[in-house]
Order: sequence, then structure tokens, then C-alpha cells
Amino acid sequence: MSEIPFLVKLGDALEKAMASDAAAGGRRRNRPLGVWRSAAPTILLAVSSLIVCGVVAIALTLHSASRHTGGNPLARALPVGSGTRLDGHAGPVSSVAFSPSGRLLATATENGTVQLWDLRRNSLSGTLKGLVRIVDSVAFSPNGRIVAAGSRGGAVRLWDAPARRQLGGALKAHAGSVYSVAFSPDGRILAPASAAGTVQLWDAHSHRLLGQLNNHAGAIASVAFSPDGRSLAAADIRGTVVLWDVRSRRPLGASLQTHHLVNSVAYSPDGQTLAVANGDQGTVGVWDVQRHRLIRTLHIGNSGPVNSVVFAPHTRILATGGGTGTVQLWSLPGDKPLATLNGGTGPVFSVAFSPDGRTLAAGGFSGTISVWRGVA
Repeated sequence: MSEIPFLVKLGDALEKAMASDAAAGGRRRNRPLGVWRSAAPTILLAVSSLIVCGVVAIALTLHSASRHTGGNPLARALPVGSGTRLDGHAGPVSSVAFSPSGRLLATATENGTVQLWDLRRNSLSGTLKGLVRIVDSVAFSPNGRIVAAGSRGGAVRLWDAPARRQLGGALKAHAGSVYSVAFSPDGRILAPASAAGTVQLWDAHSHRLLGQLNNHAGAIASVAFSPDGRSLAAADIRGTVVLWDVRSRRPLGASLQTHHLVNSVAYSPDGQTLAVANGDQGTVGVWDVQRHRLIRTLHIGNSGPVNSVVFAPHTRILATGGGTGTVQLWSLPGDKPLATLNGGTGPVFSVAFSPDGRTLAAGGFSGTISVWRGVA
């Protein structure tokens, strides 16, 4: 009889998820619907959904109950290979971002909070509140004074990072959920992207809307500014990546057609190439942004969908995070991984390098953050 309540709750969750994803423009990234305890005391059943073209795929994952943190957020540094594990989130970690100094790590969660971690002490430094919906993306301003986060409700909130206080009211950036936010390298512009297929450009200081980019037919999963701040890459779920001229707000030539679902994009430090995570293929495409040409495809192997890509500053090292909880390091132009890191986070949703490129952080389904030092 114990299976019946589980199946009822599973059915209810799927119905809600299908309605939510349809309203949000059919977002395709793996996300947990919920966690239920089975009759066995040491097993948790985690249910994730992947909705592509109206088809629902279900994955059941077994987790040890001892990894379920619950309770108040408390950090503990545990060795995981050559890394450190920070525990304390009550839900999955959807996004991670380093402060410019590399001393703080901001993490966004699906329970509507953003947490700041002191990496010198491996401890929780503060919690930024104000978002009541799932937070999908978080970013530090280049001067480290502002933290921005976008949520499923379509709002973007800004906080004064040192003071841990909210800056004004929420920016009602989009009618649809905000899946990605990015600051320009000079810190003047904030670009939130949404399920409505639009990217808005805001003055990060006056909170004034500067303009909107409207050339996408599907929900936008990821945006990234080029290192010189002149262009912005925006990728949508239909596999189209548009390179925008930030000043004129017009596309820079033809769009990049990947023909795959795209989860994440990242510019190389020299701005000449763009890494594109193909979420439905388990591959990463490396594109020449001047010629708009695919120059290399990285095959991640059995790690499932690639959810996040990021370049290490000042190097050609690329980190990828994917479906089985591993983070792989690549040295371009090579097409074989240098190393595979396993932090025990479950499926990885976000990876980030510190500004000096020596520390790598990953967050994912389990709510655990893995931090590796001396990586690049």
C-alpha cells in the first residue's frame, strides 16, 4: 500500500510541472519535481522531468537519506577528492557565481533564496531573501557590490552584497520566467533573459530599462557578454544562438544554428570562440564567433545532458557540468578531457571559475556545492 500515495503525488507533480513548463515556454532543462521517502528508511526517491516537444521523460534516482541535509543551513567542509563540499541548502542549487575577489560564492536555490558563502572559512556568510519563486540564475557585478538574481516569476532582484540588503524593488523584467542574468564587463548593464524569448538591457545603477532584444522564437536559457562587452550571446531552446551588438541592439550577422537544445553558453577569454552546451546530445559545440562556424565538438561521454559550461579566465581551459554529477575539464583546442571531477552533487546544474581561475565550484540537484582549489 505504500506505493499508492507516492504514485498519487507523482501524478500530481507531473501535472503541475507540465502546466508550469507550458506556461513558461516549454523549458527543457532537467529539474526535480520533488523528493519522497520510500518505505525503506535509507532511500529517497528523486523525480526529475524533461519536457521536450510536449513529451515527458521521467527519471528516478536513488539517493542515500544521509545526504538529505534539511533543517537550518549549516556549512561543513568535507574532502571530496581534492575538493571541499559545502552542505546546507534545503533544495537543489541551480546557479553558482564567484565574487570578483573570489572570497565569496553566491548560490541560487529552488526554494527562492540566494546564499553567500565565505570560501576562506568554508562557511555560510549570509542569505539574501526577497524572491519567493524558484531562482534560476545569480550573478555578481564586476565590482562585487551587487548581486542579481532572476526567478521563475519573471522578476529580477538586486542586493547590496556587503550590506546584505535589497536594492529597491524588484525589476519586473519579463512576463515569463527569468532563466539567466549577466552583467556587462564594465558593470553598467544587466541583461536578464526569459522564457518569453526576450533579453532586456537594464542600467544596473539607475534600474532604468535601456532596451529589449526580440529576435528569438523560443525561451532563452542562457546569456553571456563577450569579454570586451560589445556583444551578447543569447541561446534559446530551439537551438538558435544570436550574437547581439550591445550598442545597436541588432544581431551580428546570421545566428548560430546548433539544431540542438541549448542549456548554456560561454565566451572564451579572448572572445574569439563560444562554447555552447547541447543539452539533448551530451556534447559541447565550440564556435568561431567571427566566422559563425562550428570548429569543434566535444563529446562528454556518458554524462547525459550538458547543463553548464564556463571558461577559466586567461586560459583555454573549459569546464562542463552534466547529468551524472561529474565536472570535466578540457584544454582547447584538444578534444579529450584533461580530468573528471566528481563532487557528489548529483546532476550538475551550474559550474563557475573564480576570477583567478584557480578555484572551480559546482552546484546541482543534491543541494551540495563542490569546490575544487588549484584547478587551473
